[in-house]
Amino acid sequence: MEKYKTALNSSSYSNISVEAVKTNLDYNESKKILTIETNRNLFENPIEESAFKTGKEKNATTIAFKNSPMGAIDADVFNSYPNLKTIYFDDESANITLQLLGKIKNPSALSLQFESFDGAQNFLKLASENWHQLNWQLHFAVNDSLYFDYDLKNQILTIGGKGAIPDYDIASTPWYLAADSVKKIVVKEGITEIGNYALNNLKYTSLTLPKSLRTIKTNAIGNSDLDSLIIPEGVETIEANAVFWCRNLKYIKLPKSLKTMEMSPFGFSSEKILKIDMPESMAMTAIPELFAGDASLMTSITLPNNITRIEAKAFSSSGLKSIQLPDSIKTISESAFETCKNLKSVVIPKNIKSIEASAFANNPNLDSIVIFAAEPPVTSQSAFNAISENAKVYVPYGTLKLYQAEIPYSSMKLVEMAKTAIVKNRVRITKVEIQDGRILNAACKNLSVYNLNGTKIYSGNDAQISVPTKGIYLVKTRN
Repeated sequence: MEKYKTALNSSSYSNISVEAVKTNLDYNESKKILTIETNRNLFENPIEESAFKTGKEKNATTIAFKNSPMGAIDADVFNSYPNLKTIYFDDESANITLQLLGKIKNPSALSLQFESFDGAQNFLKLASENWHQLNWQLHFAVNDSLYFDYDLKNQILTIGGKGAIPDYDIASTPWYLAADSVKKIVVKEGITEIGNYALNNLKYTSLTLPKSLRTIKTNAIGNSDLDSLIIPEGVETIEANAVFWCRNLKYIKLPKSLKTMEMSPFGFSSEKILKIDMPESMAMTAIPELFAGDASLMTSITLPNNITRIEAKAFSSSGLKSIQLPDSIKTISESAFETCKNLKSVVIPKNIKSIEASAFANNPNLDSIVIFAAEPPVTSQSAFNAISENAKVYVPYGTLKLYQAEIPYSSMKLVEMAKTAIVKNRVRITKVEIQDGRILNAACKNLSVYNLNGTKIYSGNDAQISVPTKGIYLVKTRN
């Protein structure tokens, strides 16, 4: 807005006095800005179209109202300016009401601009037409470092500037006037933080965030109709309940740059979640509780390979069917995977050190637990409470006695895995090799192959058996 303030204070205008309405029209020909200034109430003498037709000023691209009190303007007058792009109001002029906005021939080509948002609010409150049904481009300067544009025709809210979008109380943002009609929000490069309730209570279905963004604060994004959310690279912090009550949300993508996610960053936004897309590695090393409610439609998750800790209730009450944790995992916290009623199989890596209370409890279909740790992890007695009665725990070759001596494994059905040897890029199991997604049977007459759900996928003595390249399989041999 500074360029308009500078132009308005310039001394290079020609002065044209229009006595009928007690109004001065000043035209800066080089900048093509027509300034209108009046010292009386325009409601008594509204500006008519004839007052604007005085000469070269018809080439104006900007009409700026300065120091003008409350008044009325027939919007048809603006049709006399074929090059008009902007109508600007300083704070003293923000009570002017445009009458008959529908008369403007090309409203989508015009931008309304204001010195401050307070002025814009006054203007919109006094507007005589239902402004959000018109094809206008509105521009609001909130402060020196924040502005927003609203494209009425396409229902797009654009927020730009430098630094943080500040904290607000619920339903008090400058753009809340557009709450019922905005469908898309674009946050421009330069914004580094989205404050409390900044994008809350707006029924948008699309949100684009900038790479300059670093922090998403509590309740920043909420009560929207979003069905997907891509959090861009560069974001480092997502606070608790940052994405709150977005009940149509199905897909979330997280960036590698993420250092901190506080507890329940996605609030009550889990009802329709199908997938959370995580990168292969992240700056953060712990996965917190993600939702405040059930995520029963989310059936799978792939965790980054540098995560060392699954925090309490991280995936509780989710729809996960199987879990294969990365080798980096050392701690599975309390109730991390509790009450995942579809869960059938779990693979726990070799570096695991502790499994806390109820970590896998109340999963009645969990019947296959594979643990690759050579030393039994410190495990709470309740870690596997109320799982399938037929559940088996598969432990590494040579560790059966160690696990039999530890609670709760001493009371579980333990199965010792076959001895394995790594030969370059091959895995050798007695006389069987697994290479490039194939099982090579050298001499076993009876070979059975099971997946981790306990389903037999092969039985016989073929020399070569094809299986999916990715996955863990149990091979049973008899000579």
